[in-house]
Amino acid sequence: MGERDAPLLFVDVDGVLNCFGEKDSLPPLEAEFRALRYTIRVPEGTSARVARLQRAFACVWATTWEHFAFVALGEPLGLSEQWPVVELLSDDNGGTRKLADIIAFAGERPCAWIDDELQDDADEWASGRQAAGIPTLLVRTVADVGLTEEQTQQLLDWAAAFAEGA
Repeated sequence: MGERDAPLLFVDVDGVLNCFGEKDSLPPLEAEFRALRYTIRVPEGTSARVARLQRAFACVWATTWEHFAFVALGEPLGLSEQWPVVELLSDDNGGTRKLADIIAFAGERPCAWIDDELQDDADEWASGRQAAGIPTLLVRTVADVGLTEEQTQQLLDWAAAFAEGA
């Protein structure tokens, strides 16, 4: 399956790849550093999880960091090239603030989205896509935990099921 055939994976940064919260409440870290005046705390195992996800998905930055996500996290996560970026142009609608821009970017392409700020409107959108036969998966992270092994496996299992059906 080529990258164009792979489902999209929209990836947030804060609360997914970068944990935040009280330092003693965070999981063990594989990296902690300063980037663009911010402290970045990458939970242990994150770079390996991202590497596995890149093999199954066409990854896309879906973060307020936009193009700076690669600048800040590319090297620590072992990324060899910039992913496409969802330009966040829409106003906050009181729901999931990135939803309109994700909708525009995704079109009718199958996709998964991992974020710590998904609201009911994102669930409604995903359900509507599923009902229309467009595979869609939302995965919610917890900001002070980040992307877990279980969530990574859920995404990989979903991508494998999609590939079998494609």
